[in-house]
Amino acid sequence: MSYRLDRYEFKFLISRTQRDSIIGRFPEHIAPDSNSGPDANYRIYTLYYDSPERDCYWEKLRGLGSRRKLRVRLYESAQAAASGACFVEIKHKHDGRGVKRRLHTTLTSAMKITGGLPSSAPIWPGEERIFSEVQQFITERNFRPICCLRYDRKAFVDLAPDSDLRITFDEDIRYRMDDLESLQKGTFENCLLNEGESVMEIKVTGAVPVWLIRILSQEKCTPAGRSKYCDAIAASDASEQEAA
Repeated sequence: MSYRLDRYEFKFLISRTQRDSIIGRFPEHIAPDSNSGPDANYRIYTLYYDSPERDCYWEKLRGLGSRRKLRVRLYESAQAAASGACFVEIKHKHDGRGVKRRLHTTLTSAMKITGGLPSSAPIWPGEERIFSEVQQFITERNFRPICCLRYDRKAFVDLAPDSDLRITFDEDIRYRMDDLESLQKGTFENCLLNEGESVMEIKVTGAVPVWLIRILSQEKCTPAGRSKYCDAIAASDASEQEAA
C-alpha cells in the first residue's frame, strides 16, 4: 500500500534537559505515536541510497530547491512489528516542504525492490509511480546502498481532529558504512551526537500551533537544518582522512 505525506518539517538540536521540559509541557491531547508503546519509544533503522558521485549528499549541501532521496526504513517495536512497519520511501524536498511517497511492505520485499529485483508482494493501485521512481534511481542514476543509520525515537502526535502535528525526538544516532545487506545485523560503532543531545523534529501541514511556538521560545530552541545522512557522510569522510 502506498502513502503520500506532504508537510513542513522543522529540526532543532536540543539537550536532554530541554527535551524533558518540552515533553512535560505538552497539552493533554498530545499522545504517543501508534508505532510506539506507552512510553512513546521505538527504534528506527534507515538504509540510505545514493549514486557513486553522492548526488543526494551534494544536492543537500548546495541547497538545491527540489531534491529527492531514496531509503528503506524499518520501525522496531512490538506495536510496529504487529503492523509490519517497513517502508520504501522517496523523500522529495520542494520549496521548503517535505513530500514523502512510500510503499508499505516487508523488509524482504523492500530490499528486493531497491535492489532492482522483482518482489512477490502485490502492486496496489497507485503504487506504479513509486515503483517507477525507485527503478529510475537504480537504473538511470545507479543508486546503491551507501549508509545505514540506527537511532532511538520518542514520537508524539496531536489527537485534535483538525491537526496532523507530529513531534519526534531522536537520540543515540549511530551509523555504519559497511554490512549494508541487512539493516539490523551490523554493528553501529559511530555516533553522530554528543552525550545528552537530541534532535527534535516538528512536522505539520499548516502552521505550527501557538502553544508550541511559545514553548520553543521559552526553551530557547533554535532551528537547525540537519540531515542525518549528510552528517554521517561528513563524519565518515573525516574519519577516513584522519586514518590516512
